[in-house]
Amino acid sequence: MLEKNLDVPVAKKFIFDNKYFLYDTFTNRLFNITKDHFFEISILEKIGISEYVRLPRDNKAYRDIIMLLHKGILRAPFIKEIIHPNTHYLPYLTSRCVNDVVLQVTRECNFRCRYCLYAGNGHVERTHEKINMPWSVAKQGIDFLFNHSVDSEKINLSFYGGEPLLNFELIKKSVEYIESIYWCKKLNYKMTINGSLVTDYILDFLVDKDFEIVISLDGNSTIQNKHRKFFETGNDTFRTVFENVEKIRCRYNEYFYRNISFLPVILDDESYEEVLSFFRMHNILEQQIIPLKANLNGIDYINTGIEYSKSFDIESDLDGKAEKTLENCYLNKNRIPASWHHNGQCIPGIRRLFIDINGYFYPCEKVIENNSLIIGDVNRGFDLQKIGTFLNVGKLTEKECKECWAIRFCEMCISSCLNIEKNELSKTQKNIECKKQKEKALSYFKRYIKNKLGGKIK
Repeated sequence: MLEKNLDVPVAKKFIFDNKYFLYDTFTNRLFNITKDHFFEISILEKIGISEYVRLPRDNKAYRDIIMLLHKGILRAPFIKEIIHPNTHYLPYLTSRCVNDVVLQVTRECNFRCRYCLYAGNGHVERTHEKINMPWSVAKQGIDFLFNHSVDSEKINLSFYGGEPLLNFELIKKSVEYIESIYWCKKLNYKMTINGSLVTDYILDFLVDKDFEIVISLDGNSTIQNKHRKFFETGNDTFRTVFENVEKIRCRYNEYFYRNISFLPVILDDESYEEVLSFFRMHNILEQQIIPLKANLNGIDYINTGIEYSKSFDIESDLDGKAEKTLENCYLNKNRIPASWHHNGQCIPGIRRLFIDINGYFYPCEKVIENNSLIIGDVNRGFDLQKIGTFLNVGKLTEKECKECWAIRFCEMCISSCLNIEKNELSKTQKNIECKKQKEKALSYFKRYIKNKLGGKIK
């Protein structure tokens, strides 16, 4: 007898605005159904397809469901194996296609922000420390990038802290060195700073090298000073930061609007509209703002790919880029192959390879610097076995993924699957994120129905 879960359709039925809907994962189609259809699908899910088609029923709703089954809709699990399509290409990709390296030039920071992961409030392996990356490690990291980027068209070099400008001379030396070894590739430089250390000398260099800069500024003086204090004195930070913002705009106006972005961290008890009004009042464009949701547990930088632009309730979270991403997923009607893996996990080491002050490799700067997430180092190179494990993080929940109605919309990184206390990737932890991904997909459908179709599926 067929195992029950292998005989149940991979689909999602739901009620919204007093109407009934069905999303079919295999065909990636959304249907407006009747209450009777909803009832029939409930029976189908309970007893399975093989028993349902033999039921002695002759009502219209039952016949409609049978018709959908004959048309290949409401299919039982159709994914046979959870495996990332790039798995077999890892040796080539990691040896020739690395294009983006982030150097942790320092662990020191002159701020102490109440929500910062490394401010000493979270359960992580380190706090801010007065330790800088030595030039030998930076050079090895750049050499590694050079030797593994033969087939990359563009090269991105980013700098990370702590507060990276506390080690500006290493940044300058790194830029000068990478420009001495690359001759035929486009070089891009990026950095996130707190905005307090932008001297004229530093600014001229950043502009000359066309750095893309993100400034962490939470909003007006009340909001900024509540969250971000100078470490040594405990004094407010807003005035210092905003004077530097105005200096950049005054001296390099075109550069300011082309290359400067702002990262306000929004807590649950704050309104993004208030933050947005501050930036508008100072003629900062909305497209320059990259808001990030946080809480008081010290995890301000780990995100799920959602970019917030209005407020932070579950449906509003889908504004902007996130909603567009989900829409593209829904518009793509290509059938899922038998071997499949959900989105969200980039190829570790190819995009945003993070090199810490000691030369250890991590998938990116957004993951916690936990020993279980190390994927190599500047001396030994990549650990391909570990990269393959991380790339195929869906293996943690393979059975659940095969039966998941939201797999087309899932975007999940290994950062969401780490059990910090046990120092390992965790199926339990991943299932927590799975629930959030399903909620996100369902929110998209509700918004799609409400805003784009006026409550009707055509």
